[in-house]
Amino acid sequence: MGFENQAEWVLPRNMTAASESRRHVLDACRGMPRETLETAALLTDEVVVNAVKHSDGPIALFVACAGDQVHVEVQDENPDPPVVVDAGLFAESGRGMLLVEAMASAWGTRPSRPPEPGKRVWFEV
Repeated sequence: MGFENQAEWVLPRNMTAASESRRHVLDACRGMPRETLETAALLTDEVVVNAVKHSDGPIALFVACAGDQVHVEVQDENPDPPVVVDAGLFAESGRGMLLVEAMASAWGTRPSRPPEPGKRVWFEV
């Protein structure tokens, strides 16, 4: 499927990256079903927070939209893939990738585009 709208941004390396990434997803895919947009924004937030917490260097966000499908990729310099864990009932964090696994129609990781180091975590809603 070809994507109608595609955009890419470099995000700040701080916790404002999450809110900025949500805003980018909502703007890039304006007009799509509300539930799709809300899920894509939530999962983008989770993947971006992981990138901020577990990597150094720049973070890039790629968003593509087609029909009622959203494809998101978050690139960071850490080559290690995220891990889905059961954080436990009283844990204050650690549920991000569990949400991605539960709510995305598909997700995964792949190496960053050369010459950049690291990985891209992607998902589709």
